[in-house]
Amino acid sequence: MSARPDSEQFEEVRSANIVQLNANAFHNIGNVATIAKLTIDSLRETTDTEALDYMLSDLLPALRAAATGESDTPASDYVQALAELLEHQQTALMRQNQLLGALDTKLRHIGDIIDVQRRMASGDGNPHLTSIPAVLADCTRMITESATRRGVNIHTDFADTPCVMVDAAQITQVVLNLLKNGMEAMEGAPGKKSLIAKAFSERGQAICQIMDSGAGLRENQCEQIFAAGYSTKPSHSHGGLGLYYCRLTIEQYRGKIFAIPREGGGIIVQFELPAVENA
Repeated sequence: MSARPDSEQFEEVRSANIVQLNANAFHNIGNVATIAKLTIDSLRETTDTEALDYMLSDLLPALRAAATGESDTPASDYVQALAELLEHQQTALMRQNQLLGALDTKLRHIGDIIDVQRRMASGDGNPHLTSIPAVLADCTRMITESATRRGVNIHTDFADTPCVMVDAAQITQVVLNLLKNGMEAMEGAPGKKSLIAKAFSERGQAICQIMDSGAGLRENQCEQIFAAGYSTKPSHSHGGLGLYYCRLTIEQYRGKIFAIPREGGGIIVQFELPAVENA
């Protein structure tokens, strides 16, 4: 196990990594907000106020006049026109309900992103009983929109897993890094793209696995990716901090993290933490 940095160094790395994750989160919020705006525009287009005005101010009074003999036009003509108009409005209302449901989903997604970011930033470094499946569920829900846009299918498999004693905000940050790296590893990859998040327990350890179907890594890279400043991306645009932070965090809680090639392509990143039994 590598030597642990002091608390000041750890916080520097953590803060720098949070800045990177925040930038990614704000980008995702912007994308979701754009889709929400388009949905609102579609709602406006499906609201036919002129037809409603015509029904209330013209058609219904004319039908009343025909029914009382005050008009030469047969009442059946107005009834037919009213039926067609109501059918049109019913179709429009069904479409509006669909759009409102989609809008609600997008707004809830923005709320999920903000909620996870807020909790991640509020970590105090003090360990608490934390459920790994719950953290995975929050994080996978947060990246759903981004994954869909990239053509990535997310699959989850959460077995009954004991809690661990950690700062949940720090572990959330670890999981977000792993999920983000997994999606980025599949950019440009041919065929179906899948990201799998699993939680289970073995040997008194709570275990999390993140699997991607990207190009994979060479054997020597599987250990190098957790070093400070190391990146498989030519531009080093992310500074090589994400996986380094993950290693520091997991090791400070007496856990371990490693990567192995995945059969059929891609890699599996796994971290293990001491389980708290009967918590």
